[in-house]
Amino acid sequence: MIVVGIDPSLTSTGVAVIKDGRLVHHNHHGRPGKNGASYQSRSRRIRRLAADVVNDVGRWKPDLAAIEQHPYAVGHQGNEFDRAGLWHGIFGQLDWLGIPTVVVHPSTHKVWLTGKGNSKKAEVVAAVQAMYPGQTITCDDEADAIGHALIGAFHLGEPMPFDVKPRHTTGLEKVQWPATA
Repeated sequence: MIVVGIDPSLTSTGVAVIKDGRLVHHNHHGRPGKNGASYQSRSRRIRRLAADVVNDVGRWKPDLAAIEQHPYAVGHQGNEFDRAGLWHGIFGQLDWLGIPTVVVHPSTHKVWLTGKGNSKKAEVVAAVQAMYPGQTITCDDEADAIGHALIGAFHLGEPMPFDVKPRHTTGLEKVQWPATA
């Protein structure tokens, strides 16, 4: 089984791949932007970033993709419109390619990795790094993507690189898994 995890962000979208229970790939993609950019420039940035991510994901031919839910509660920031566009660009392309995709709420993800739904980025990175001490995880977006891939792999019954605890099943019943996963 191959599961891909995705943590969408305009400046650094994390992508991770779990294959047969092993972490085989993790990186991040980003595109620079600037305040005051034209709609055309912003649209091109988002489409290019979404294409980079989907190309990375697609070459693995995953059985399942797990993507972080768009953070609606963040509020009305200047980049909210662009972030939503990126999320839908990635999700839509995965759907078009026929890749079953599950959407995971950020707090479900944090509880699953650390035991706390309000974990800070550094706590998530530390939890993932502890699972993979031989890997160099360069940013929190990669750590988040690894976590999303692990959640999908766990759901599919793949072996985990840690002892499974009750928190690894709590909350996953709320996740809307695709019928084919």
